[in-house]
Order: sequence, then C-alpha cells, then structure tokens
Amino acid sequence: MVSKISPAERRAGDRAADEGPDGARVAAAAARAAGTRPRLALWAAVTAACAAGVLVAALLFGQGGPPRGIVDLPTAGPLVTWSLPVVRLLLTTCGVMAVGTLLAAVVLVPARSVRLAPVAVRCVRAAGRWALGWAGCAVLLHVLTLADIVGVPLTELAERQDLVELTASFAQGRAMVLVELLATAIALGCRYVSRLRGAAVLLAAALVALVPPLYAGHSASAADHDLAVSSMMVHGMGVAAWAGGLAAILLHLRDARDVLPAALTRFSALALGCFAAAGASGAVNIVARLEDLTLLVTSRYGLLVIAKVVLLAALGGFGLLHRRRTIAAVVAGRTRRPFLRLATGELAVMAGTLGLAVALSRTPPPAEDAETSWIALQVGYHVPPLQGAGLLTEVRPDLFILVTLAGAGLLYAAGVRRLRRRGTGWPVRRALRWYAGLGVLAVALLSGVGAYGRVMFSVHAVQFLAITVVAPLLLAGAAPITLGRSALGLPRPEGAGRWLTHPAVGFLAYALPVPLFHFTGWFVLAQWSYAVHVATVAVFLCAGFLYFRLVLEADPPAVPLGAGNRLRLLIAGLPVHLLLAAALMDGPVVGEGWYLQLGLMWASPGGAGGGRAAETLALAADQRVGAVLGGTGAALIFLAVLVLLWLRDRKGRRSAEH
Repeated sequence: MVSKISPAERRAGDRAADEGPDGARVAAAAARAAGTRPRLALWAAVTAACAAGVLVAALLFGQGGPPRGIVDLPTAGPLVTWSLPVVRLLLTTCGVMAVGTLLAAVVLVPARSVRLAPVAVRCVRAAGRWALGWAGCAVLLHVLTLADIVGVPLTELAERQDLVELTASFAQGRAMVLVELLATAIALGCRYVSRLRGAAVLLAAALVALVPPLYAGHSASAADHDLAVSSMMVHGMGVAAWAGGLAAILLHLRDARDVLPAALTRFSALALGCFAAAGASGAVNIVARLEDLTLLVTSRYGLLVIAKVVLLAALGGFGLLHRRRTIAAVVAGRTRRPFLRLATGELAVMAGTLGLAVALSRTPPPAEDAETSWIALQVGYHVPPLQGAGLLTEVRPDLFILVTLAGAGLLYAAGVRRLRRRGTGWPVRRALRWYAGLGVLAVALLSGVGAYGRVMFSVHAVQFLAITVVAPLLLAGAAPITLGRSALGLPRPEGAGRWLTHPAVGFLAYALPVPLFHFTGWFVLAQWSYAVHVATVAVFLCAGFLYFRLVLEADPPAVPLGAGNRLRLLIAGLPVHLLLAAALMDGPVVGEGWYLQLGLMWASPGGAGGGRAAETLALAADQRVGAVLGGTGAALIFLAVLVLLWLRDRKGRRSAEH
C-alpha cells in the first residue's frame, strides 16, 4: 500500500535533504512517520473490531444483553443496557493504556537521572490523555449505571432530584466517583510531571484507580468475598501492566532505537510475571466464586470462563515466541519487524480478551445452593472457632497481599544481584532484615493472626504491633531506598522530598493515625471493608517505615539528625503505644457494635451467655488483654532498640577518639 504524503511534509523533507546527511536522516524519519500513520490507524481499527466483536458475541451467548421485559417492572431500555458494556470496555481500555504508558515511562525506559528521558516524558503526556478519556468514560458509565439501577431511560433520569443519594447508596456509584476523581487527578498530574518520582506516584495512583470497579463487581457477592476481590485486584493490575505495557511499546517506543532493546528486555521479564499472576489469580477467583467446578462445563458463565482461559493460553504462546525469537533479534540489532508483527497480533488477542472480560462482568454467574453465613457476609470470609494453636496453623489466603510481598522480595533480590554483578557488595544482614520484615507481615496478614485480627481485639493488638513496630523496624533497617538508588545508578536528589525526612513530620505521621484509627469510625470500617483494611495496613506500614528510617538512618536522610536527635525521636515514639494501651485499659470498648453483631462470643473469655451486659464485659476483658499485649510488646521492642542504638553510638565515639 502506498501512503500519501502531504505537500507540506514533502517540502520539509526536501529542505532537510538539501542540508546534508543530518537532513537526510530527518527526511527519512519524516517519511517513515508519514507511512506509519495509516498502518497505525488500520491496526487500531482491527484491534477495536476484535474487542467489540468478542464483547457482542460473549454477551449474546452469556445472556448478558437486554433482559426480556417483565410486566410492571421498569427498565432503562435496550439503549442503556447495550451502552453499559460498550462504555465499560472503553473505560477498561483507557485505564489499561494509562497504566501501560506510565509503566513505560517509569519502568521500561532506562532511567539515567532523577529526570525522565524525553521519550519517557512523551509517554507521561500520552498517559494524561488516556487518563482524561478514562475520567470521561467513568462519568458516562456512572450515568448509565444509575439509569440501569433505577430502571428509567436517560431522559427521565435527568429529572430526578436524588442522584447524589443514589450514587452514595450503591457500590457501583461510589466506585465510579473514585475513578472519576483519581483519573482526573492523574490527567492533571501528567501535564506537569517530568521527574521519575512524580511519574512513579502517578503510576501508583493509576493502579489504585483500577480497583474500585473490581471491588463493586460480581466478586463482591462471592462466598469468600476477600479472596475473590483480592484475586481480581491481582488479575486486573497484571493484565493492565501486560497489555498496556505492550501497547505503549508499539505506540511510543517502537522508533526509539536506543531505548527499545532495554525496554523489551525489561518488558519480557515483567510480562512473564504478569502472565503468571493473571493465570493464578484467575484460577483462584474461579474457585472462590464457583464452589462446584462442574458449573464450568454446565453453565454459560463457565463456558465463557473456559474461553477466557483459552485466550490466556494463546497469549502465553505469543510470549514464548517473543522470548525465543523476536526480542533476541531486536536486542542483537538485526530487525524489529518480526517483533512488531507478532506484537500487533498479540495485542489484537488481548483486546478480544478484554472484551470477553467485560462480557463476563455483565453475565450473571450460576446460582449457588450453599448459604453464606452471616459472619462471612460481614467479614468477607468464613471464620471457624479459634481452637488451640489456630493463630499459627490457620491460613487466611489473600492473593493480593501474597503477590505484593513476593514482588517486594523479588525486587530486593534483583537489586542485590545487580550490585553484585557490578562488583559492589551488599551487607547480608540488611537482606536478612528485609526478608524477616516480609515474613512478619506474612504471619500478621496471611496466618490465623490475619484471619482472627478482624474479629478479636486481642488478636488485632498483636497484628497492629507487627504492622506498626516490628515489620517497619526490620524493613527500614534493610535500607531499600539506598539499594534501589545504587542498583539503578540514580544520584541522591538535592533537596527533593527533604520535608519527608524532618523529624517532626516523621513523628506526626507515626503518632497521629494511632488514636484516629482506634477512636473513630475508621476502626469498624477497616474491619468490615477489605479495601479499607488493605489501605489501613499500607498507611500504618508506610508511616512506621518513615519513622524508623529516621531513627535508624540505614537510608541516610537529606539532613542527618545526629545520634542525640535520633534517640530522642525514638523515645518520643514509645508513649504513643503506652498511651494507647492505657486508654484501652479503662476506656470504652472499641468497635463494640461490630463485635456484638458478629456474635462470636467464643472470641472473648466468658462471653457465652448472660445477655448483652455479659457480652460487653467479655469484650472489655478481651480489649484489656490486647492492651497489655500491645503496650508490653511495644515497650520491650522500643527499649531494645534504644539500648542497641546507644551501644552503637558509644562504640562509634570510642572509635573516633582512637
């Protein structure tokens, strides 16, 4: 096919050719760009057709289209019903592309300084445009969802006065509001960000923005709510990074010959991890939502799931061909054409997979005969009676947390390996601290401590101690920031983020959330909602890491605090836990209504029988046990760290004197 070049482009090419070899290269680049545009348009049209075709076919097969009319039952009409999956597909596409282009800027393009390379900046600006479309699709989907829930056409929906109340009362409405806000913030941020740290923050925000629609989907009604939601979070993020990263390479990095080989090498490793995460999370989600696996072959929903598995296997085949043939050819500098051809076909299959996923979200899963207990409906998982050593032997599966911890371990190992390849050593004791901290988090969140921490205050106190003191202390001592900068060859930023290393900021970030969490509605919300629970863990873990990073100075801050200031900062943190323990000993029962509605009186000593007054007394006794455990444990750990720091500083002074 012969592409047409405009007269202006031809004149610019002629002028560049007259200027010599450099001008000839510019002219050749302009000609290639002009010839690439129609190919990109054709490729985009084919990809969109694959996604739309699979979406419509799957909706018709799974009966996810307009339902048959029922007498006297209001409906929004076929326009709204068919528009919902189409807009949902557009929303998913924009979200995937925003994540992928930001991933290309932060991860795939090699960073040589704290400022982004020009090609990475272009990726960030493109991500802003995708995020703007993401926000627009979220607004449109928000309106369509309200019309579908209320059962009125769009023309009648505009006449209602209770749209705000409707949005707040439905999970889908609240999810869309969060996506609208986050996507708009990402679009605004992408217009100004030109540094690696800012782009990384935007990437994290984009990954978070993927979660609300998953949290409000079919997984929310599964018998094991938390397991289904966590698996969908891993699945959604993995697919977004995989498909979006590949699309970003084709759109923005294909002509960057100095960047493409390194970007493909990094993407190959990332895609392998995403493929494994998507496959494992999909399998876990199926088990969590279909207790009877024979429904996979006896229901339309199950057959669509099998079709998605087949497409995932085909994508795995594409990845295998890339790893064995096409990427090696690009890295060796031979040719890009095999990679580009195979990648365009792979992306078309990915688009069909996204269309099938959207159709599955609109297809009703088969009804289950088993009844979900009241406790499982409230907590999100089944809670058996605590017996014997159940805190250690019980397993609370959470795929999102498991993948996060595994990823943190792999990234740390990759950093150490890169330093050793350069001939630079890394202290073994720091690596041991990192993996010990991850192990503490695994016990606190994935064992019986994690399972019973949301239904027993005494167990919650142990979990809280692990998340706010033990784990951040070990992780901060592993110096991960220094390792990351050394492995990537990044210089220490001059003055950037200096306020984060101020001792007052570190102390307030560590101290203020503790009373706010325990003595406001935040506590009950974190026990009831899986998303808030995970966010709460992240807040306290990050605050603890920031605080103990200043205390230990394993990662040197911009302005060193000095031995005396670090000891005083450590001493100031201990009363936070002691005052909390004192308030819990004599104060009202925290989360009393939550624990009473669960009815797990076996969780409190002496709680069986005796009416509400006896149950409240039992809860107060369990809270006192938690206060003793938390206060005593924190005091012992803080005192031990205080002694170790004093001995280390004393040893340093003696060495300096001699």
